[in-house]
Amino acid sequence: MRTVQHTYDELRAIDAEKTGRIEANDGVMAALRAKYDAVKADKKALRASSNEAGVKVGALEEELSQLTAQNEALTKETEELKETLREMIEVVESLEAKSKANVDSASIPEDMATQFERRRTELEEKCASLEHLLAQATERENKLVLEIEAGKDAKAQKKYRKYMQQLPAPEAHPPYAPPSLKQLEPVCFANTNLHGYLAQDAGTKSFLNHVLYLPKRITHLFGFQYIAYGPTHRYDRTTGKWTEGSDLTSFHGGTRELFLNFKEFVAYAGSYKCHDLGSLETNGIGVPSHISLPEIMDAILGLPWPPGHAKIIKERYPDGLRVRATGLQCVGFNNQLYDSLHKRFAHERAMGKVSNDSAKRKAEDEDLRQGGKVKFQKKK
Repeated sequence: MRTVQHTYDELRAIDAEKTGRIEANDGVMAALRAKYDAVKADKKALRASSNEAGVKVGALEEELSQLTAQNEALTKETEELKETLREMIEVVESLEAKSKANVDSASIPEDMATQFERRRTELEEKCASLEHLLAQATERENKLVLEIEAGKDAKAQKKYRKYMQQLPAPEAHPPYAPPSLKQLEPVCFANTNLHGYLAQDAGTKSFLNHVLYLPKRITHLFGFQYIAYGPTHRYDRTTGKWTEGSDLTSFHGGTRELFLNFKEFVAYAGSYKCHDLGSLETNGIGVPSHISLPEIMDAILGLPWPPGHAKIIKERYPDGLRVRATGLQCVGFNNQLYDSLHKRFAHERAMGKVSNDSAKRKAEDEDLRQGGKVKFQKKK
């Protein structure tokens, strides 16, 4: 039979358990509150930084607008002066011709040609001065355009970083932890056709459909996160029509084995999930300075580039090429793939079976773009 004391002890135990849970919850709530406050502070700082960047871009765009108007006025005045100069030159040449032909010489005042010549010299000097001012204004305008694009690029980079920072980091323990950038070992030379190289070995051939290799189109963001760039639109040479989206669209949401180009070498970086960042900059951004324009052109037009490619691009992108970003999140590291490639490359280098002829590869790329019109130089 249960006693009053027994029941009381049970109630005290239950009360102690609940008190412990409440205290634990209080600790969790305090930690969450601290994390919330930190995130809120970061968000506030990011918003302030973003506003500052927006104000700077706005000021630069206003300055560019004013400078463009000045350029147009200078150009118009220069053309008017040139037209006046052309007319005066025609008059002087006509008078000189009449003078030489001795036709109605009495009707030609002796100092008229001298006056015209002096006036022509003055106009030529003024034209030269205006053209110099116009060249300076154009140079300043070009610099402003670059500054504006750099400001927009920096603003976009902050958005990309904020998005990627919210993603979980890769596993911090072997065998899935990727090596740091400095620890990445080469798996082939940069002039090598990577897909062909993988296809030559049974141990790596199975990875062909899972490779992501975009030379000069990837930039390091932070840690093990990268940003890849693709065009906002692609051109169909068969129909002559444009389609929204890039060659990276089909990768979004999937995981790929990422390879990076480091000047002379190619390195395997790990398994990366592809995230569509296009919604962060719906109209895309200008091509960042460290991204290759020819590589982006390849993605837009295909190889070889079609006839009249410059006009095709200009009609679609009158203000310059636009690109969209794809976030690359490290989710692992395939040691089987890495070991197979690294050992093979080390063996082939030791046996002298591979060479690094980057000039030849560059010429081959250009030949593909121009449809086989590049003349190769034979080594002497």
